[in-house]
Amino acid sequence: MVLSVNAAHRQTKVHIQNVDSGGIIAYVRNCFVTDDTLVRTIDDSHMWLKFKGVHFGFEHDLYMCLAYVIPENSGRQAFMETHTFNIISDYISHIQQTIDNECNVMLVGDLNSRCGSLADYVVDDSAAHIPNLPDDYINDDVMPRSSQDSGINENGRFLIDLCKETGLRIANGRVCEDANTGKFTFVDCRGSSMVDLVVVKSDILKCFSSFTVDDPNVLSDHCNISFSLLSHSNVHVNQQPQRVNDDENQSGNIPYKYKWNSEYTEEYTFNMQSEEIVAQLDNLIDNLKNTPTVDNVNQAVSGLSDIFDSVCSPLFKQLCIRLKIVKLRQKIK
Repeated sequence: MVLSVNAAHRQTKVHIQNVDSGGIIAYVRNCFVTDDTLVRTIDDSHMWLKFKGVHFGFEHDLYMCLAYVIPENSGRQAFMETHTFNIISDYISHIQQTIDNECNVMLVGDLNSRCGSLADYVVDDSAAHIPNLPDDYINDDVMPRSSQDSGINENGRFLIDLCKETGLRIANGRVCEDANTGKFTFVDCRGSSMVDLVVVKSDILKCFSSFTVDDPNVLSDHCNISFSLLSHSNVHVNQQPQRVNDDENQSGNIPYKYKWNSEYTEEYTFNMQSEEIVAQLDNLIDNLKNTPTVDNVNQAVSGLSDIFDSVCSPLFKQLCIRLKIVKLRQKIK
């Protein structure tokens, strides 16, 4: 089973800022789609999908919420009556009550939430510290989590509250290749953060067989996240654009950016339509048609990135201002 989750753009502009903002696109193999796979969508902020638990080796079905949480500084916040995390929390409660809590829940997406080292479980959660707990009360386990991002924002605090209320836990920095690391998932010339997250019920954490955060790429300032779950089926879930190796910088600030310049429109168009570039694009398409595997898709995305980079770098690539200043000071010394 393959599921790809990508950030998209709204067609309707927010007139306050006159810019497009994010949305969600999900791709699922036809053989795993049923009449009730798409459970619910709320505007462009989140989408609920349901998959048969047997595909993942689970006793109960998996409800997956693909979410885009509006950044705190966005003008769209003023038009929201209820915070996205409150809507998600209410719907999780609705699902659990409807099917007597016999379900698995996963939250995936660009949550724009910086949680730093905040605990996403109730600390000292036991009868020794909290009196009058019911006999069937299940204590929250202490679950250390690593993160390269020490920052905390209000969205992050909302997410932490959601985790404590629902029993969800952040997988970043806890499982497989990302354990003891918690790599940055957003990197640009202004800095880095971990805002693209995978959040699951605590008992699903042991089901991960892989969890990787790829290096920064030229297609997006968000890093690709790929993870797999142990299952009787081969299940892979991918999020965000694919990786492109960048030897100049692996996890810190990106030293270069691409800025469009209308003066080079004709030259850009001419170069993109050159025989060499067209031949490379045709070759990528042929490879996908002949053997459409996950690895080939990854290679094709990487190849497409290289093509754009080769055409755009001579015309639009610029050194970030902060790094310009550093290099200027080095020259002065």
